Amino acid sequence: MSILIGLLLIMTLVFAACGGGGGGAAPAEEAAPAEEAAPAEEAAPAEEAEAPAEEAAPAEEAEATEAPAEEAAPAEEAAPAEGEVSERAKTVIFDIDGGRVTDPELWNTFVPGARLDQGYHQAILEPLFILNYQTGEFVPWLGESFTANETNDVWTLKLRDGVTWQDGEAFNADDVVFTINTLIANAPDLDNSQNMKDWVASIEKLDDLTVQFNLTKPNPRFQLDYFSVRIWGGVNWMPEHIWKDVDPLTFKNYDLAAGLPMCTGPYKLAGVSPTEITWTRDDNWWGAKTG
Repeated sequence: MSILIGLLLIMTLVFAACGGGGGGAAPAEEAAPAEEAAPAEEAAPAEEAEAPAEEAAPAEEAEATEAPAEEAAPAEEAAPAEGEVSERAKTVIFDIDGGRVTDPELWNTFVPGARLDQGYHQAILEPLFILNYQTGEFVPWLGESFTANETNDVWTLKLRDGVTWQDGEAFNADDVVFTINTLIANAPDLDNSQNMKDWVASIEKLDDLTVQFNLTKPNPRFQLDYFSVRIWGGVNWMPEHIWKDVDPLTFKNYDLAAGLPMCTGPYKLAGVSPTEITWTRDDNWWGAKTG
């Protein structure tokens, strides 16, 4: 055993001697330690996962209370069918000049206190002639012509044929003669009565549509002053068949059921109060028939 150990020692020495000579191969350079691998750059933290979506802007706050719906405009009147006339087109409004109607039942326009300017003059009265201010001519209405003789003291009136009162009775020479004679007989208490008494010596019916005025003296303005409407004025006419049996000084000329007041115009009195007067269209008006 000891011999074996000794042999091993000898061999060790021999090997050591062989490796220690200069001609022996240089020992391999000690391998440089491998560069320490740079630690992998720490991965940049991934951009923060998608940026949170912008927070949706809150819806505009609803108004605390909804605005009240605009009040619906009143429905317009339905357009009339072709050939028809709207209700508004059938309405004529006359101003009540001078305020309240002081006596709603007084329609005798020949007595003091009666009002012509509250629809009566505009709606139911009609003159013999109307003065055209632009031309100076007399426009015929109930009358057709009014001519004077050379000395202007005899005037001849020709009436329009086909004119009727609102009850259908003809307006003719009898009504004209009756009215003028009634005014003269009651002067000066009736409207225009003193004028007729001063100027008219007599009046004659020549035929149903012709009247002759015989004046007290020449008057070239007789037609203009008393029988032609300028703005207001002119003698009004009495239907003889109604007025012949009444007192013209006390007669009120008011009875709606009997058709009073009775005139020749295109409207009839339908109702009256201190603040309102209502007229209705007379579909039998003579002017609509004669054109």
